[in-house]
Amino acid sequence: MWLLPYLLVVCLGIGILVWKSKSAETSLNSGFNVEKLSKVDPKDFGFSKQHGLILWSSNECDGCKQTWVLVKPLESAKVDIANIAFEDKKELHTKYSIDAVPTVSLVDSEGKVLKNFLGKQCTNDFWEAIHELT
Repeated sequence: MWLLPYLLVVCLGIGILVWKSKSAETSLNSGFNVEKLSKVDPKDFGFSKQHGLILWSSNECDGCKQTWVLVKPLESAKVDIANIAFEDKKELHTKYSIDAVPTVSLVDSEGKVLKNFLGKQCTNDFWEAIHELT
């Protein structure tokens, strides 16, 4: 009988953790549908190569900084890269309705968005997407 209060506390703790993880998922997605971004103007990003990777970011976002570390080395003879921080290029975030960061958009030379990645990713996700196109 003396275990009952301890079991209740443990069950309550587990319930709170599950609830917090669900609410964290919801706030990450915030209703943003990455598929709605389908076309950009490559000139907005200074792109001239076959493909481009756009990191939509914020200077205050740790996940964005970590994502930039993954994206930056992918620049090559065929791939341009751009880090578009909200604080520096608010007009582009507004123009393309970006409301969740980090988001990475893979685009072709005409600005067609080929793939969007929302949230933190690993380098392999970006490498595979680029490799499939080249």
